[in-house]
Amino acid sequence: MPSCTCLGHKYADAYEKYGNGDLAFALGLGAGAATYTTEQIGGVFGSLGGTKLGQAATKKLMSEAPGIYALATSTGGKWLRDAISEGVEEGAEDIVNYAIEKSLTGESDEMDNFGYDMLLGALAGGVLGGGNAAMRSVTYNRLGKALNASPAAVLPLVSW
Repeated sequence: MPSCTCLGHKYADAYEKYGNGDLAFALGLGAGAATYTTEQIGGVFGSLGGTKLGQAATKKLMSEAPGIYALATSTGGKWLRDAISEGVEEGAEDIVNYAIEKSLTGESDEMDNFGYDMLLGALAGGVLGGGNAAMRSVTYNRLGKALNASPAAVLPLVSW
């Protein structure tokens, strides 16, 4: 859904700026594709923890830097990770949109708000990610207590 919104906004801005529907559509399509791609890449990096590489990195971090590992797995660390991740996504979108517009028109003002876009993305990711991180923490805490109290009672709830 964010990619469709981005496509529409970019189309409207480009049409107003250049007055050419075909060019505006191409720029809007590029902006939508950039948004979709950065969201998907963020999802891939988020799921790396379940891979062998991610598990090896986790083990190394646990043994070499337990303080950093504790911060990274805490609610605050997850909140910070969400904020940074969203800010980086917004910055990457600006870079891709700049390259597309520059290649099609020879000019682009996409990088004018680069830092501002990253900051707003980080703030949005922090606010929304903070609620998500807190909810995950409460859920995992409750599940852990239930497992410790009676593993046999919890098994039917989590097995398929």
